[in-house]
This record gives sequence, C-alpha cells and structure tokens, in this order.
Amino acid sequence: MRLMITCPGCTSRHPVGALERGREVTCGCGETMSLPLGQEGSAGLEIAVFVRDEPVCPLCHEALTEIAEVVRKCHVRTVTRVHPIDSSQFLRLSFQDDIPVVFVEGVYRFRGHVDPVLLLRLLLAGAKKDSP
Repeated sequence: MRLMITCPGCTSRHPVGALERGREVTCGCGETMSLPLGQEGSAGLEIAVFVRDEPVCPLCHEALTEIAEVVRKCHVRTVTRVHPIDSSQFLRLSFQDDIPVVFVEGVYRFRGHVDPVLLLRLLLAGAKKDSP
C-alpha cells in the first residue's frame, strides 16, 4: 500500500511521491501542498521524521532511537529533523495513521517502523554518492 497525502482543502488523496525532494503540488481545488524537505544549508544527509507529540507515540520514540543508533554506528554526517504532525492540518490529515513517517534525502523511505539495516545502507550509499 502506497503512502498518500491528504489535501486540507478538499480532502482528496495524492501519492506522497509527488512531494518528494521538497516539491510542491497544487490540488485540483487550488490548495498548494509541500513538505519541509531538502532544506538549504544542510550539514549532512537529511533525515526528516514526522511524529506525533500528543499523545506520546511509542512507535515514534522507537523510530527516533533506532535512527540515532544507526547514525552513531555509520559515522556519516547527517541532520535529523523532527516535524510534529500536529503543527499543521496538512501533516495531521496526511500522516495521522502512518506515523512515524521517515524521509531520507527527501525520499519517502519508512512508515510505522524503521528498518535499521536498510537505513544504514541508505546512509552509506548517500555518503558515497556525495563524496568526491
């Protein structure tokens, strides 16, 4: 099953891939949607994690712990940005049933659970691609 985003204007559903790498999408109702991905000035590979703050989400806590452990082991410069879905109606509508949702370098990779082996491979491949 593909991850979908929900337009806050008309509640129509769109594939999340349309918003990868910081792109914007305009729905048929005229609502423009974007995710906070690929921010300028990043000092390493970007990992964006969308979580729920209230109520406390054990899956989100587990995912953040897993990500921190993988980053520590792989010695690749990364920037992990945590985005609470409750900060935006668009994020809440889109991800409320799928949290945590994880993007690596602007590409959707995980929801509900982080596979540490796959995350390690993604980070190492990204570091290799960025090295001269």
